[in-house]
Amino acid sequence: MDYNVLIQEVAIKAANEAAERIAEKFREMYHLGGGDTDRLIPLAEVAKRFSVTAQTLCTWHNMGYLKKHHVGRKVFYKAQDVENLWMAKTKGGTR
Repeated sequence: MDYNVLIQEVAIKAANEAAERIAEKFREMYHLGGGDTDRLIPLAEVAKRFSVTAQTLCTWHNMGYLKKHHVGRKVFYKAQDVENLWMAKTKGGTR
């Protein structure tokens, strides 16, 4: 077997293993595959669902209506918290 081919195969195997480890961490961080209650929803998706701006979501966080979670520099919200606020909003409650 050619030495360069062997090096390529080892590199590909290492890259695939690293990609799988990264995918597993991603699944853990976003609670994918588990219960839906801990799933994280990106800020843009939440803003779209409520038809509000990112600033409004920040205000709601400061008022205690919806807690934000940071993953790196990105902002997410727990699906259960979003659902609870949606139910309160549609029942004429807290907004």
